[in-house]
Amino acid sequence: MRGSGARTAALLEGKVDLVVLCRLAADRLIEEHSGRLALVADLGPATYRSLPDAGVRDAGAAIISRSEGAMALTAVRDALDLSTVTSLQAEVLRGERVPSY
Repeated sequence: MRGSGARTAALLEGKVDLVVLCRLAADRLIEEHSGRLALVADLGPATYRSLPDAGVRDAGAAIISRSEGAMALTAVRDALDLSTVTSLQAEVLRGERVPSY
């Protein structure tokens, strides 16, 4: 789903259980909707790339969910090997790997 606004609306309307946003937007959204949303995973630095005119180019990404979407939350936590994500992003930051955005 393109556009953080569309992803955010779908999450709040209960159309989806999980979304990926830049960490800054995820934190703001969780704060604004305290108790309704939860952080699933922080994907670390250089994991989110937005459009040039959005003001955030290379930033950290986060996966957030609706609090009542507990089954999706558990499935993602169990399925994601965040050590692999962290290892690959470290290679990018060291210049050993080029991300394909």
